[in-house]
Amino acid sequence: MRAIKIEVVLHADSAEVFVREWLDPERGYAFLGHESVSVYADGRTVTHQKIVVEELTEAAPGVWYPTRATLTAPNKERGIEERHTYTATKVVANNPDFDESIFRVPIPDGYMIVDKVMGIRYRTGTPPPGLEPYLQQTATNAYGETVHKMAETVIELASDNAPDAFAAQRRRPLLWVAGLLAGIAAVLAWRHYRKAASV
Repeated sequence: MRAIKIEVVLHADSAEVFVREWLDPERGYAFLGHESVSVYADGRTVTHQKIVVEELTEAAPGVWYPTRATLTAPNKERGIEERHTYTATKVVANNPDFDESIFRVPIPDGYMIVDKVMGIRYRTGTPPPGLEPYLQQTATNAYGETVHKMAETVIELASDNAPDAFAAQRRRPLLWVAGLLAGIAAVLAWRHYRKAASV
């Protein structure tokens, strides 16, 4: 079986933390495993957590779900390694005809929207009369160029006819999964770094 390995390495004062994720590209980039390991300057290697997916079930065409997996992790208080087994007895996939429009929440006119990703603030609803001429006269960038096209974009984003901003993200499952796993890895490594620094 061919798998894609994603590895994030975080460098701390006392150790390097390796967070690894494995995905199966032939089965919709299904999650196959995870490992979090610290390699200390004195040569010690400590595995903090390891997940191995032993069985995947195709719940719907192209949708693979882990039905059996094992998680191992040290229990420092008890001085043992714990092993947890996960088993799914029934896997049900969402209806492929599911209408995703239920995730488009209707927002009443007059609400302030803050898009922290794009750094845009705007108010929902129909732009008031005279807004466009006002923006053309007053909105300029550092070079003195008119930037009212940005205002048109903001108004378009606030309208019901706006394109689905997340359609492109849904078309890129690998990038989404990789980003999610990298974020999880960073959080795990940060937690480990805090523990190592406090010891």
